[in-house]
Amino acid sequence: MSAKEIVLSNSIEWFGRPVDRVFLREPRASHLQRFGEPRTAVFHPEAGTRYLVDRDDAISRYFDELLSLDGMAPIDGGGAFLTRLSLYDGLALREALFNFFSQAREALSSQQRPSS
Repeated sequence: MSAKEIVLSNSIEWFGRPVDRVFLREPRASHLQRFGEPRTAVFHPEAGTRYLVDRDDAISRYFDELLSLDGMAPIDGGGAFLTRLSLYDGLALREALFNFFSQAREALSSQQRPSS
């Protein structure tokens, strides 16, 4: 399982230890099954367009299980850890999570479809 490293814009202290980077481990199919998509598509009928809406409940669950200080084990008390991060770093974490999903979709769509 791969992990994305996020270098924090501001170092924080966590249990007496300075932290200047965190890792977000790659979600697995089991996470998707339990938490669902971190974003949901909404159709705007008047404009005829589709846009994405963040699902904060799912994003929180992904962070609880995938946010790590070493790229392997989840952070104990991850919710409290997030309160220490700047808005910039919180947004960077969200983008890293969303990128896992968009990269998986791109890889899936680039595969050749079986003929019927």
